[in-house]
Amino acid sequence: MGTMAFWSIALMFSARHLVTGSVALFLIPLLEERGMSLVDAAGILSLMALIGMPGRVGFPWLGDRYDKRWVIGFCFIFQSIGLILFTTVGGVVGTAFFLILYSPTYSGVLPLIPAIQADYFGRKQFATIRGMMTPIATVSTVSGPFLVASIRDLTDSYEPAFALLGVVNVLALVFIV
Repeated sequence: MGTMAFWSIALMFSARHLVTGSVALFLIPLLEERGMSLVDAAGILSLMALIGMPGRVGFPWLGDRYDKRWVIGFCFIFQSIGLILFTTVGGVVGTAFFLILYSPTYSGVLPLIPAIQADYFGRKQFATIRGMMTPIATVSTVSGPFLVASIRDLTDSYEPAFALLGVVNVLALVFIV
């Protein structure tokens, strides 16, 4: 816990959880706010999972060949761009950008986090180190929805909150690099 690597990875892990948990929780209400039916909005969430599946294989494969920090960083860049375009462009085009840019990279980071933890700290203490990082990430997982809901209450829209999530994702990029 006394290393820069521990805190950089833990804070990246936390920022990622704040974003992904909030997106998953509030995507359907945002799409409904934009005028989409509940059924269509749920379909978009399902598409997000489907389009993300190749990322769970492709990005970890890249992480085995290249520096995992840069592969994760690439994913965070595209997640951020996807979120920001989703909120600024809106409509079908913004949703398409979101699905194409965010979904595979969101899924691709998931298996890379434990892999980079193992790279930095080895396997001998892996469970303990992962266990020490998880509560740090849990704080952001729990606080993210409160942040998004507060912004929604203040602005009467989920759009500014989703734009902020794109910025928080940039923080995850900074932490991992």
